[in-house]
Amino acid sequence: MEIVLIGAGPRGLVATERLIERQKITNQFEQLNITLVDPFGIGGRVWQMNQSHDLIMNTNPDHITLFTDNSSNIDGPIVPGPNLFEWSQGAAADFINSQQVPKKEEYLAEIDTLQGNGYASRGLFGVYLNWFFQSLTTRLTKKIKLQVVIEEALAVTPQASGDAYVVTTSNRKLVADNVVMALGHCENKPTNEQIKLRKFAQTANINYIYPTQPQEYDFHKLDAGEALIIRGLGLSFFDAVAMLTSGRGGKFVRGDDGYLSYQASGKEPQIIAGSRLGVPLKAKGRNEKKNDETSSAHFFTPTWFKQTKANGGIAGAKFVQLAHHETEYVYYERLIQQKYPQIDVAEFLHQFVSASDPAEVVKQSKISLADYFDWDRLMNPAKFMGDSADPKIMAAYLKKEIDTANEGTKTGPLAAALEVFHDIRDTLRRIVDLKLLSPADYQEYFLGQFNYENSHLSVGPPAIRIDELRALVLAGVVTMLGPDMAVNTDA
Repeated sequence: MEIVLIGAGPRGLVATERLIERQKITNQFEQLNITLVDPFGIGGRVWQMNQSHDLIMNTNPDHITLFTDNSSNIDGPIVPGPNLFEWSQGAAADFINSQQVPKKEEYLAEIDTLQGNGYASRGLFGVYLNWFFQSLTTRLTKKIKLQVVIEEALAVTPQASGDAYVVTTSNRKLVADNVVMALGHCENKPTNEQIKLRKFAQTANINYIYPTQPQEYDFHKLDAGEALIIRGLGLSFFDAVAMLTSGRGGKFVRGDDGYLSYQASGKEPQIIAGSRLGVPLKAKGRNEKKNDETSSAHFFTPTWFKQTKANGGIAGAKFVQLAHHETEYVYYERLIQQKYPQIDVAEFLHQFVSASDPAEVVKQSKISLADYFDWDRLMNPAKFMGDSADPKIMAAYLKKEIDTANEGTKTGPLAAALEVFHDIRDTLRRIVDLKLLSPADYQEYFLGQFNYENSHLSVGPPAIRIDELRALVLAGVVTMLGPDMAVNTDA
C-alpha cells in the first residue's frame, strides 16, 4: 500500500501516526509505504523552527498534543504521549541540544520559563513537531516505511484504472494507492482589489504587502518612524505589531498597576490600524480548565437531536438562537454565583432552559439591566464607546477587555460564556453531519452569522496581546482608527 500524504504540519503528522499504529496492530497491508510531501518539510509552512520568536501560539501548551489518550473517541489504538508543555519540561532539552535546531539558546531559555497556562512560541511547537516525527521513525516495523519529500505537490491525477493516483511534485511523480490531503491554511489568489492596491503602490513608490503568512511578512524596507497602515485587527495584526515593536528591540514593562507600558527602541514605524468593527478580536480568557474539561450543552441535548432529526431539521435563525442560549446559560450561571446570592441559581437555570423565551426569565429576575447579556454590545462595541479613535477611550476599552479575560474561563461570567463556542464544537459538527440545516440556512446562518460571531468572540489573541496593544496605544506607537475603515487609491 502506497500512501502519499500532502502536508507535513500537525494534521499530516497525526494522520501519519494513526496509519503507522493501525498497521502495527492489524497488519492490514503486506507493506505500507508512507510518503510525506511538503515544500517546507516537517512542520509545514506555519510551524518552522527558524521563525521570529515574537510569534506565539494561540492555545495554552498544556492543551496542545499530537497524541491520543483515553478521552479520545478515535477508531484505532490509543498511544499516549506528552503534550507540548509536558514535552517542554521533559524530552525537549535533550532533543534541542542533540539535533540541528536553530536558535537553540532561545528555545532552551523558553522551555525554562514556559508555563502550562502560558503561550509557547510557534517555533517551539515546530521543534515539538520535529521531535514527534523523529519518534515516529523509531516506531516503524519492517512492513512500514516512511519518507519525506521536501517538494511542492503540484497535481494529483486519478489513473484510468480507478485504483491509483499520480502525485506530481516539482521534481518527481509519485504513484499512490491513496492520497491524504492535510493542507492546512491555503493562501488565496490576490483579489482584484489587492491587485489594484499593489499596482497603485508600485506607481506611488510605496510598499504594499499582500496578505500572507505572518512569519513571511517582509518589513525590512520599513524604516523607523515611517507610517504603516494595517487593515484588519485579527490575529495577523498582532503578529505584525509584535515583529515591529518587541521584534525591533522595544520592551514591555509591567507596572505597579498590573498593566504593561512600552519602552520604545526608536526603530518602530508609526502604526495606523483599523477594521470594519474598529476594535480587535476579544481576548482569550485566562484558562482555568483542564485539557479535557468542557461545558455540557443544555439546549442541544440528545433529546433535542432526536426530536429535530424526526422533524426534518431546524431553521437557521432558530439554530443561532439556541447557540446564543447555550452561551447565555453559562454567563448567567457564573453571574448569579458571583453577584446575585439572593437568586437561586439552580431554579433560575431550570426556568431558563425550560422557557419558550429564556429572555423573559431574565427580565423577571432580580438581575440588573446593566448585567444582561448583550449581543449587540459584544459584536458592535465601537457603537457604545464614543470616539473609539481617541487613544484614552481605546485604552480604557482595552483595559476592560484585559480585566474580563483575566477573570478566567471558569470564574468570569463573560470569559466562561465565550468558552462555550469551543465547548460545543463536537455538537456543532454533529448538527452539520446530520444535515439538520438546509443548504441555504447552512450558508447564511452557520457559515455566515454564527461563524462570524465565533470568529470575533472566541478565537482572539491571548490577553497579553491586548495588554501590549494598550501600552502601544498609550505610547503613541499605534494609532487606532474608528470603525468602518476603508482603503482606497483616490488621489
